[in-house]
Amino acid sequence: MQHTSLGTTSGANNNNMARQSTTSSQAGFLGFISSQDADDDMFDFAISDIDKHKKPIDKPPKQSNCFITLCSSLRFKTISVLLLMFLLLMAICLAILVASFIVSFSNIEVQSAEDGSRRVTRALFDDFNSLATKLFEWAVWDTTADLLINNDPAAIDAFFADNLDCDYLQVTRINYAIMYHLNGSFIKGVACYRGQPIQNIPEELLELKSDSILLQGMTVPNTKKVGLLIPKQPLSELGVDTVIPESWKNILLTASMPITPNSLSESYGVFVFGKYENWDLVNDIASRTQLCLTMYNLDNSSDTSLLLQSLKESSSSSISEVLTGAPATIINGLTSVSNWVNDRAFKVSVLDGSSKSMQYSRQCWVDPSNNSSSATTGERMAAYQMFNDLNGSKGIVLRTDISRSVYQLGITSFLITWGVMTAAVIVLSITIVVFIEAFVLRRVIKLTGSVNSITTNNDVTQRVPKMGLDEVGILAKNVNRMLHQLELSQQKIEKENILMQQLLEKTSLEEQKSRMVMNAINDFIVTVECSSGLLININSAFESNILKRGRNKLSRAFSTAQLDNKTETVKVAGDRNSTQSQNPQAFYQTQCLDEYYKDVPLEDLKNKLEELCLGGQKASWETTLTSGFGIKVPVSVSASKVRMIIREGTIGDAYVIVAKNLSEQLELKQTLKQQQQQLSEMKTNAEFDRVMKDPILRLKFAGFCKKERSEENFLFLEYVEKYRSLSKTHERSQKQREIIDLFLKEDCEMPLNVAAKDAEIEVKKIMNGFGQIDLFDKLEGIVKAMMSRDTFNRFMIQLPTMEIAVNPTTSDTHRSSLDSSKSSTNKSTTSATASTMSKH
Repeated sequence: MQHTSLGTTSGANNNNMARQSTTSSQAGFLGFISSQDADDDMFDFAISDIDKHKKPIDKPPKQSNCFITLCSSLRFKTISVLLLMFLLLMAICLAILVASFIVSFSNIEVQSAEDGSRRVTRALFDDFNSLATKLFEWAVWDTTADLLINNDPAAIDAFFADNLDCDYLQVTRINYAIMYHLNGSFIKGVACYRGQPIQNIPEELLELKSDSILLQGMTVPNTKKVGLLIPKQPLSELGVDTVIPESWKNILLTASMPITPNSLSESYGVFVFGKYENWDLVNDIASRTQLCLTMYNLDNSSDTSLLLQSLKESSSSSISEVLTGAPATIINGLTSVSNWVNDRAFKVSVLDGSSKSMQYSRQCWVDPSNNSSSATTGERMAAYQMFNDLNGSKGIVLRTDISRSVYQLGITSFLITWGVMTAAVIVLSITIVVFIEAFVLRRVIKLTGSVNSITTNNDVTQRVPKMGLDEVGILAKNVNRMLHQLELSQQKIEKENILMQQLLEKTSLEEQKSRMVMNAINDFIVTVECSSGLLININSAFESNILKRGRNKLSRAFSTAQLDNKTETVKVAGDRNSTQSQNPQAFYQTQCLDEYYKDVPLEDLKNKLEELCLGGQKASWETTLTSGFGIKVPVSVSASKVRMIIREGTIGDAYVIVAKNLSEQLELKQTLKQQQQQLSEMKTNAEFDRVMKDPILRLKFAGFCKKERSEENFLFLEYVEKYRSLSKTHERSQKQREIIDLFLKEDCEMPLNVAAKDAEIEVKKIMNGFGQIDLFDKLEGIVKAMMSRDTFNRFMIQLPTMEIAVNPTTSDTHRSSLDSSKSSTNKSTTSATASTMSKH
């Protein structure tokens, strides 16, 4: 169906617009809209009823692709859903098992690594305790205390030579035995390594500083202090004949006690024992803890490089940056290892035990039942724990690594469990598929075949077979009931089709009539959607004068419709839904109402239309419409709200807007106003001329001007009148110079009281003239107009009072003359106005 000049896209919209055209007045127009709503409902019901009960058309079955047929079958869909459920269930089981096995065993593995680190800490505590025990035997002894009491250097030397020689130190695994005064000054000491004397003592042990941990609390008997000491001088620089291994760590375990008699009565000095944490001692700790142990000296560059590799940090990073924020264990006495602060690993990570750099300086306990090298290689779980030295600085890092047997056990358990669950799910899925195939799908397929046979033969008298009492059987029973109802209603539908065809024919003819009436209205009529403000329908007047598109792009179907083609009209109306989908939407239906009311925002415009709809039939709003050419057209707007088919069968609220063109009325008002202004000026000029011609009134006006201090203007008019009465040019020239000297020069006695801008050009022209008869005409007009608007108006208001005060007898005569002049002027004004209105 072609869209018309109203922009209709559906038959129902045309009905709404057609009913709006019964009259140009809004009251009748809106009343017709309301009276036709019931007919719209009946028409829409008829169309939908035909579509719903339309008899199926026999068509040959389409040759479907095998793959499409397979994908659309119920059996395929059922198996696909079960397969998806199986995969989803397996994914859920996998997630649960990962969380319960792998994650849990990973946490257990980390905990085991941390426990191993704590075991190493306890072994180190035992080493300190063993060293302190050996020191106790020599520090708490009357003989040792007497040496300091007597302060005999020879006796002290003999004591060390007899009791603390290198053989004894080798047996007890002690490297340094040194005696100090309570202030930390050195008294005597011996240093040995593997039974060989060490020529020099590390400078840190030559004298103990007052703030040294080894001196703290030494005035109290039975005090014990332990700690790690990393001498600045390695053992090779202290003078020793024994070969020092390359993996030498240069780390000392130190212990100090006050020298006191057996009674523990008083402290007389300080005894310090120290031993290197060498390869043998580290191996001893690894054997006791049954772990692999690696010790890193943080003051040794090679050790820090290996530590960075073990921590998987960049070689360009400094060890201080990497260990920033890492907690260090503080060795705090020998009461209990639990008193050591931060006794925990600062990092736990996976370690590649097969790397040569990771095996350097690494001591491992090997299980006698499995002493192969593979037991300590491969992936290991390592824990790193850092210890402070005697100075409170970060001294060493102990790396403890264990095998990942716990993790491997978790992986094995996970795979076994997941395999069992997968087998169980597969068996369950197969059981469900067999059950659904045997008890559901076959019966449904049989029911589908029967329904297809009935559809193919178009025979509603056939029935599907009975299939039991379950849901499928109930479905077959309901299908037979539906077929019975279809058989009964088919005859009724055939009768209703005839009635519907007649109704559609009548409705289509009424639509064509309504369109013709609508396009005959000269006012601008627009239907607008309430929610969006988009245009729905327009009439020819709006299209021709306001619409923002070329007129040749819209159809003129309303003016050229052939009403006698009834058969084609009924066919188009009956099939309007398909026609609507084929024809493109009218272009103006994408335009919004605020594009034409540019001075008002869309929301304010909709609120104004709501007010007009609630204001009754007399409510109107004067505003301007902006046409497609940018021309503003004054209009008087009235509106009402109706429910109608908006577009594509959607029913909603719409504004029916009638905009009456006020252009001619405004032009007429403007013309009348201009003519009234001209007549008023003519009246004032006539009055002014009459006063100037009347000797008495002229004399009174001259006195009034003098009183109002505008005498120069009045005198100027008299001089100009005298100038114009002269017949000879030289006389006028002489009068010209007199007027210029008196009124127009800059330093004249009586300058004119007029605007300089108005008189400037005329004054120059007058000064350059020579006695022309019309030389002062324009300036005279300017002065006269100014006096008429100001001084003369006030004079005419006060004239009756002045006449009564001066001469009561003559005032009546002048008043009657004034009244007669005013009446004549009013008559002329009335006649001019009437002639103007008759022309319009």
